[in-house]
Amino acid sequence: MIDLLITSVLLSWAGAILYVCWVRQYGSLWQRKGFIYLVIVSSLLAPVLSGPPPVAPAPSPAATPFGLFKPVDEHALQHYCRCEQPNYTHRITYRANGWYNALLDQKPLLKGLLLLAMALVVGRFLVQYLFLWRLVRRGRHESLTLGDTTYTLLHFPEAANVGAFQLDKPYIIWQKEMEQLSPEQQQAIWEHELSHIRQMNTLEKICLSMLQVFWLLNPAFYLFRKELDLLSELVADQHAASIMGSKKAYANLLLQFKSHQLYPGVSHLKGSSLSRRIHHLIKGTSKPRKRAWGPFLVLVVLQFQATGWLQGQVQLQLEELETYEVIYQEHPQEHELMYCPDCHSACYPEE
Repeated sequence: MIDLLITSVLLSWAGAILYVCWVRQYGSLWQRKGFIYLVIVSSLLAPVLSGPPPVAPAPSPAATPFGLFKPVDEHALQHYCRCEQPNYTHRITYRANGWYNALLDQKPLLKGLLLLAMALVVGRFLVQYLFLWRLVRRGRHESLTLGDTTYTLLHFPEAANVGAFQLDKPYIIWQKEMEQLSPEQQQAIWEHELSHIRQMNTLEKICLSMLQVFWLLNPAFYLFRKELDLLSELVADQHAASIMGSKKAYANLLLQFKSHQLYPGVSHLKGSSLSRRIHHLIKGTSKPRKRAWGPFLVLVVLQFQATGWLQGQVQLQLEELETYEVIYQEHPQEHELMYCPDCHSACYPEE
């Protein structure tokens, strides 16, 4: 299981590099979102669909990431090995590494901290989910039907920014203060929130929260999550500005909502990405190039072709690190020795 997880993380890095170097530069907003979705899905599925990795050889000096094992003469350990039919190609020289020894000494603590962090991620998700349900129960409901879809408007006595989310049905937070705006401004804000519902951003955030439990230490995950949040805003802004008829007028409207927001878990008018959103509205992006679709094919081919080899290498590294841990536990005071992983025999250089 751990080898599948690590392989998926490494595959996501390849997708992140392609995204930063190519797709983000030339792709449209929807191409960028689609590519991130593809990276996440293919990174998770490729290790599972590729089948079992090739049989990894015994611990090899050349494949050891920490440089802990060195080549050994085949006959150096033959008088000390307890194997009935010893295979001398398995012999390794163990050299202690202070940093790795410290990690092994603190392994229970590190595992506890990791589990605590994962529990906090789950807890944070549950708190946010319950917060949305609390908003549904606290707000005054008003039904509004547009086309084939019925929306529930939530009204609150206190001032709050507008926002949109979807649980059992779509909800939109609306305030009487919005009536002070012009009809064009109200329509732009309304369309912005409807865009978030059409993009299924609530479901997207739920899926990302679940994925974070497994990719907690994956830097690519946080890049993807930040980009998806921004892209969702840019898509909604682009739609709202087209409804309003003026990008500059809509940008000025966004600046009016930069003030305090009471529902940061719901409202999409966040100040953290406001400058990038306004820059995108004013400057726009260059016309998407047809070659922006190229990385989609490159990613799929690269991941599914490299997955078997990569998973085999990951499995090999894990086995070598497990071997190191076994030697360290059996001989914690030794700095260097020769070792047979088949029968756990050891001899020392001075012998």
